[in-house]
Amino acid sequence: MVYDIFKENIPAPKMISFHSAVKLSADIAMKSWQRKWELETAGYYTRQLIPEVGKKVIFPVDRDVSISYCRMLLNNTMLNDDANRTGRPTAQSPVCECGNESETVQHFLFRCPLHREGRICMLDLIKSICASWKDKTHLDISEFLLLAPTSNGCGSNKDNKMIKAAVFEFIETSGRKL
Repeated sequence: MVYDIFKENIPAPKMISFHSAVKLSADIAMKSWQRKWELETAGYYTRQLIPEVGKKVIFPVDRDVSISYCRMLLNNTMLNDDANRTGRPTAQSPVCECGNESETVQHFLFRCPLHREGRICMLDLIKSICASWKDKTHLDISEFLLLAPTSNGCGSNKDNKMIKAAVFEFIETSGRKL
């Protein structure tokens, strides 16, 4: 039996097994880590994507794609708008090479005409995955669904892995190092 130390009036056991002690300490550590994660002022964007600590994040095999994905999770990419916003400009302007608008993660994932073909393939695959979901309220394909599909509460682990694979393929075919 695991005792919740955060509730009052529960007496501590006189004897506890090693296995129970390890489980109890892991539970305390996880709750402490979650509380710290929720109270931290930095990392708001990442916390919106991954609200629970201890969740496994799937990363691509390709190192460049993995770095780009991490940068998107951290809201700290090398895209023109992000780089100018954070004070380390890599371009003279926040506008994308396409000339349509600022180069943000949203623009890169959903609107940039320079990556239209790859995006169509990615979104078609994701729409086909989402079509089988019973809960149709989560069918809005958003930045959150693409970057952290497990946090949307729909789909199986297999679906989530397939969504991530489609996003990783899109990043790779774009040729961008974000």
